[in-house]
Amino acid sequence: MILLTNTTETLNVDTLTAGKIDYTTYYADHTSTTFTSSANQGTVSAIASSAFVAAPPASTQRQVKMILITNRDTSPTAQTVFVKKSVAGTDTYLTANTPLGTGESLEYLERRGWKFLNRQGGVKYQSAIAGPVPTISLGPLAANMLTTTRAHVNVACWGLYVGKSPRYPVTQLNVRWRATVAAVGTTWAEMGVYVGTSQHGANATTTMAMVQARCVGYADVSANVALAVAHYTTINTMTGYAIPPNEDVWIVFNSEFATSGCSLSASMHDDLVSGTVTNVTIISRRPSVDLGQAVGLQGLGTLSVGPTFMVYW
Repeated sequence: MILLTNTTETLNVDTLTAGKIDYTTYYADHTSTTFTSSANQGTVSAIASSAFVAAPPASTQRQVKMILITNRDTSPTAQTVFVKKSVAGTDTYLTANTPLGTGESLEYLERRGWKFLNRQGGVKYQSAIAGPVPTISLGPLAANMLTTTRAHVNVACWGLYVGKSPRYPVTQLNVRWRATVAAVGTTWAEMGVYVGTSQHGANATTTMAMVQARCVGYADVSANVALAVAHYTTINTMTGYAIPPNEDVWIVFNSEFATSGCSLSASMHDDLVSGTVTNVTIISRRPSVDLGQAVGLQGLGTLSVGPTFMVYW
């Protein structure tokens, strides 16, 4: 149940991209003597934070029963939204940062939680989780481990596709990786998380791209690359940019160095997992610069087994 219990409390829908977003909500007002049902509906067509459930009157509890937010824009670009509760100007996020394609909806039902619906009304994911969720590792298994290291090119990123996110919003990833040759004179080094829609080439050995990519979090690893050991890096997503369920996820590594760069490796058999990686040699992406922005990750050349990143949700 979502409750508004004070005249300073509202429910807002934040639209991070401009487009026609319809909302409908049903709620009930309770006082010591009355029960009144009401509804509200409208359209948001700009990047804004819009109060779609107003604050209740004094001495009234407003119970939100149902919310439906739908992208009815004709543009093929997804419209990104999230719902938050505002209490005297302080926001609490109730949903993850959710990209809605044309005709897709975000739905809340009392006692049922949140659902992400496709344009046919089917459930893409929902907030309910049956039982505890274990820590899992993502990353396609390589058929053969390579025994060579991968030297990093100055200011040109590695982009590693690590699979789909779980069926619940994620705000933190833990990444295990290895530097086999230490960098010297590092200006900066960062590891970022990008989510969006990935597209493969004609077969598994051709190019791979992420379209509508957005960086949701990053970590400074400039100190790590100076040490040729295995590293464990925690990446937290920025506020309001939790990774939605069932999204394509990429780990991106990029650095700039004045003397010599590091080498990442898939040569250690005790690392167990290696992934499908593409060295992005022209399109350079720095996660801290991309944070919250819509960008593109384009794989150039042939996919290969490359740097090992083990990802734990």
